Amino acid sequence: MKPLRQKRLPKVLGHADCMRIINAVEHPVYRNCLNVMYSCGLRLGEAIKIQVSHIEKSTSNLTIIGKYNRQRLVPIPPTTLKALRDAWKTHRHKKYLFPNRYGTTHVSDCSVTC
Repeated sequence: MKPLRQKRLPKVLGHADCMRIINAVEHPVYRNCLNVMYSCGLRLGEAIKIQVSHIEKSTSNLTIIGKYNRQRLVPIPPTTLKALRDAWKTHRHKKYLFPNRYGTTHVSDCSVTC
């Protein structure tokens, strides 16, 4: 009988390493997108499609539409919420929190990660 293969856990970056990577990004839209992904625990596809209407100001919660159109509420840390408000004031897009440079739709996943 063949022995079972050991499953290895992925290597995880520490908080300081993640913050160093996020702060190294110069473009404010991409930096805030990465910040939301890290602080709220979102997937890339969930983070780029966040709409302004998904943020509940009174409870500081974010409604996320994830895989298979399942919805979940995610709390937003106060520092992240302030950063999102400051970033939104620069572009004031009516629908998307992270619009592309033409303002037609949300940013692409490749532009955030590349």
